[in-house]
Amino acid sequence: MQWGRAFTYAFAYVSSVAGAGFFSGREIDTFFLRPGPNLLAMGLAASLFAGLGFVVTDLLYVTRAASHRDLLRRTMGTLAPFGDLMLVVFVFLTFSAVEAGAGSFLHDVTGLPAFVGAALSGAAVVGVTVVGGRAVPGIQSGLVLLMMLVLIGTARSLPRTGSIPALPLKNGTPGLIWSVLYVGYNVVLATSALPPQVQRTAHLPSLRLGAVLGGLTLGGAVFLLGDIIERGAEGVHRHALPLWATAATGPSWLPAAVGAALAAATLSALFSYLSALSARLPLLRRPAPMGIVWLMSLPLASSGLMALVGVAYPIMAVLSLGFLGLFVARWWTGGWNPER
Repeated sequence: MQWGRAFTYAFAYVSSVAGAGFFSGREIDTFFLRPGPNLLAMGLAASLFAGLGFVVTDLLYVTRAASHRDLLRRTMGTLAPFGDLMLVVFVFLTFSAVEAGAGSFLHDVTGLPAFVGAALSGAAVVGVTVVGGRAVPGIQSGLVLLMMLVLIGTARSLPRTGSIPALPLKNGTPGLIWSVLYVGYNVVLATSALPPQVQRTAHLPSLRLGAVLGGLTLGGAVFLLGDIIERGAEGVHRHALPLWATAATGPSWLPAAVGAALAAATLSALFSYLSALSARLPLLRRPAPMGIVWLMSLPLASSGLMALVGVAYPIMAVLSLGFLGLFVARWWTGGWNPER
């Protein structure tokens, strides 16, 4: 087992999901807390992240996919062009949502207009990708590690009052449905973001282990974020960045630590989605087209994180279930076997 490759792939999987919307707590509040805090739904999310990540990784390996289009051709047949267009749109919308989250964060911290913060975050990622694209996977690994360490430290630093373990399960069935929708959407997005890393790793046991480790890490992060937000003061749920608002009630060092982790999550996710778009559309690897994509994302980012997460994400989540059904069917019928 090549443990280094497994952990690198796990970090790549986490970074393809845990962007600004995820780590800010906005998505967790929308999908896991607003329907009613539900430990079973969070446990289901961890299992689905691990299991579906395993399935998608196997399929990407078997098809030697350079982008999600190669996988769709094997699973969707004549509908592949339609699915391809949908995933490109999904990735672009998510890139814009992460920029919006960065803008909300920088506005809270510095007072900059949210639009300016969104523009600066996207420009920074484009610049780093152009100058040192080969270093991006290593940068992402460090950013994800920072994010997880801060999340654990935050959970340990806040009082236990009001935490999820003290609450009964609520709205069991709706909570489970929202959990499935959330995981489904993010795994489909990962399908677009992971092909470059699968090609780089090219060792199936390491990829499989990395997918499971990354999925379980995401499930643990869902629980920690939900638990932290539930301990926040009244009004935290209405804040664009619930984790940031909760951190303000903790020790004096906590807001700075959470701010650093939010920045790490934002940059890591932006790298992932820019890489996904570039893998599917190689023209975007050039500086000028990459800059055009950044400019096109800004009007969407200006609509705000809460609007994108609250409206666009649920719609995309429902549509993603169709993709996952096809992926699982392909895997179940033998697509997982590299010898076939």
